[in-house]
Amino acid sequence: MELYKRTLDGLMAFTLTQLEGAAVEVKEVKEKRSKEFAAAWKRLEEMQANLHRRAASWDASCGRCLSAYK
Repeated sequence: MELYKRTLDGLMAFTLTQLEGAAVEVKEVKEKRSKEFAAAWKRLEEMQANLHRRAASWDASCGRCLSAYK
């Protein structure tokens, strides 16, 4: 019975260790993906701002008002 109890305790300790390790990995991946998403979002906002500037420049050079097309 003692051997069974020690084996069961060992299995539970091993399982908890594995779960804790997995939780750390999940947290690291979540943080990495969050940073990647933020960087991608920033690039999209920069691209959008650039397109708006180009549209405004084109509008000014052609003497047109983009609001007239809305």
